[in-house]
Amino acid sequence: MREWALSICSTGIALALLQMLIPKTKLKSAVGMVLSLVFLLAVLSPLAGLKGQLSGLAAPAVDPELLEQQADDLALAAMRYTLAADIQRILDQIGIKAMGVRIDIEVTGSTYNLKGVALKLNEADRASQDAITALLKAEMGQAVEISYVEEDA
Repeated sequence: MREWALSICSTGIALALLQMLIPKTKLKSAVGMVLSLVFLLAVLSPLAGLKGQLSGLAAPAVDPELLEQQADDLALAAMRYTLAADIQRILDQIGIKAMGVRIDIEVTGSTYNLKGVALKLNEADRASQDAITALLKAEMGQAVEISYVEEDA
């Protein structure tokens, strides 16, 4: 029972923090619903152990490790989405649209470290490379790798 309570508290705190990190976009409500479902699964997971004790109620078995892995994957996806949205917001300040953003995050236990960011920009934006690099470095504190491609007409 104590493990269950601790699990619910830690899951609730982690999901609440993720909810705060999600930018206010059209996807915020969808991601919020997914986070709510993850929390609901955490709350209901002990029922899987009671299935023999509750006659007539068939509770699906929930693997706590799988649930934790899914929550971690969701947290990582939310972080990548938030960072990509922040990068595009920064680029919007100088009128540039990223054609692609790759975010490399290293996960060690419950610690997430930003290892690198790679941008794919239109070849026409190459002249602004110094401004882009300086702006992103100032905002993120991280050097950004930039590659350029010709935009399809």
